[in-house]
Amino acid sequence: MDYEFLKNEAYNNKISKQFNVVHIDKELVFMTEELGELGDALVRNDTAAIIDALGDITVYCLGLCGMFEWNANEVYEGSKADQTNNPLPHIVRELGMIAKTYKKSNKQQVKDIDKREEFKKYTGNLMHYCELVYKMLDEKQEKEFIQVVEEIIENNKKRVYQKKI
Repeated sequence: MDYEFLKNEAYNNKISKQFNVVHIDKELVFMTEELGELGDALVRNDTAAIIDALGDITVYCLGLCGMFEWNANEVYEGSKADQTNNPLPHIVRELGMIAKTYKKSNKQQVKDIDKREEFKKYTGNLMHYCELVYKMLDEKQEKEFIQVVEEIIENNKKRVYQKKI
C-alpha cells in the first residue's frame, strides 16, 4: 500500500461520484473545515477524532495530487517538512500556505492554474506533518498512518453526496 495507490482510489471515487476535481478553491474550503474539526478534537482531547481529522486532511491532499496529476508518492517523498517535536502548528501553516498560494495564483481551474510547484511543496509538507502528529499520538503504532487513510477512503466510497459550499 502506498500513497499513489490511495490517491488513485480517492480520485477515482471523486470522479465516479461527480465530486469536484477542477476547483482548487473548493478543496481549500473542505480542507479548512477539516482543520476546524482537528481544532475541535484537540480542544476536547479526543484522540480518535484527532486521528480522523489528520486522515481526512491527508485524503484531501491526495485529492489535490489527483487533480494536479502528480504522483502522490513523489509529492510525499519530496517534502521538505522540518523534523520537529511539535508538528501540529506546521499543519496549520502548510494549509495556510496552500491557501496563500491559491490567493497569489491566477485562480484558474486546476488544468490552467499557475504556481503548481508551490502547491506541490506545501501539499507534500502537509501530508508529512499529518503523519508526524499521528505517530506522536499513537505510540503503540497498532496501524501505520497510511492504513488510517485507506480506511477513510474506503468509508468515503460509501458516501453518496458531496458537501455543498
